[in-house]
Amino acid sequence: MSETIKESDESARTVPSSVPISFKSPKDVMRPQTPPKAPKRSHHRKNFFVVVLNFFFSFAVLGLIAAAGLFYWGSEQYIAQGPLEKPRKVTVPKGAGLSGIASSLARANVITSPLLFQASVRFQKQQNALKHGEYLFEQGASMKSVVTKLVEGKALVYKVTLPEGLSSQQIVEVLRRDEVLVGDITEVPEEGSLLPNTYSLAVALRVNK
Repeated sequence: MSETIKESDESARTVPSSVPISFKSPKDVMRPQTPPKAPKRSHHRKNFFVVVLNFFFSFAVLGLIAAAGLFYWGSEQYIAQGPLEKPRKVTVPKGAGLSGIASSLARANVITSPLLFQASVRFQKQQNALKHGEYLFEQGASMKSVVTKLVEGKALVYKVTLPEGLSSQQIVEVLRRDEVLVGDITEVPEEGSLLPNTYSLAVALRVNK
């Protein structure tokens, strides 16, 4: 009986030979352990983000190409010969905004595209620099030359000469015969109130005699 119990104790203490046994030294126990590797990301999810990024990148590149092409086309149109077949006068009234000026020029066939004219002026930040007056635009005037003339205020100037020795009545008759001036004179000014001189009149001042 005692032999049977002894054999049972020995079998209980016996470790199956298939299970490997490893013993760590105190030095190995104190050594930092390498953390387990992170699980690999899903290839499907990675491919989705790559597709999205490629789409936005391609869209941005196409947008830049289109913008560059539009800018080039606008620049060529800006310096190209205009549609005027012969010189023409255009009046830019005082207080007219950029849109109104562009419309007046388009109606007079000075420019072909009011939108391009406005965009060009705004791009140069000159929308507040355009001056009113009566302008003479030459045949085939480019949009660039039109903008330059409006910015520099090179409007037509009319000269009226009042010679010496004329009475007020005679001066009134001279003004009435002038083909440049418009309107009528209803009253004869007092003698001495009109001085002999050569007067330069812009369109804003020649509306009325």
